[in-house]
Amino acid sequence: MSQANQAKKKKKTTSKYIERIENSIRKSVTPTYNPILPNVEEYDTSQMKAYKDNQIANAEDKFNNAKRQYFVAIDNLFMVASASEDFTKAFDVLQRIQNEGDNWTKSQTKNKLAKRLLGGYGCTKNINEARKLIEEASNLDHTHAKAWLNNYRLIDDFGASEVIKHKMT
Repeated sequence: MSQANQAKKKKKTTSKYIERIENSIRKSVTPTYNPILPNVEEYDTSQMKAYKDNQIANAEDKFNNAKRQYFVAIDNLFMVASASEDFTKAFDVLQRIQNEGDNWTKSQTKNKLAKRLLGGYGCTKNINEARKLIEEASNLDHTHAKAWLNNYRLIDDFGASEVIKHKMT
């Protein structure tokens, strides 16, 4: 075979090879029918919105359930710490959770911490810190804290002698 024929045949083979590659690329890029997705004309955005709304509602439900469980756990921790005979550990736990949970639990915890600070139960006696905590509990609508402020606000020991006398832990 002559060199010219060989070159012609090589060029023809190369061009067929390139054409085959280009065709396969075009075929792979050409969209095909997908039975899962609707045609553009059939696409209804309300279905997607309903799906997203449902997903959001499910996420909100999960969040609210977790929040309720958290509040219950904090409340249980408060109850256990309040009943504990190990005043030092109980005081540490109460300090850690005093700003956790709902307002009721916060007010209960702050009031309990204040009484322990007034009596020195599990901690060093600190009347100023106790006063601050009882005021915070009162601001959270804790009835006993409000009464305590009314009864002992002007007394020097802020009712610490009462806490010790009646063993209010």
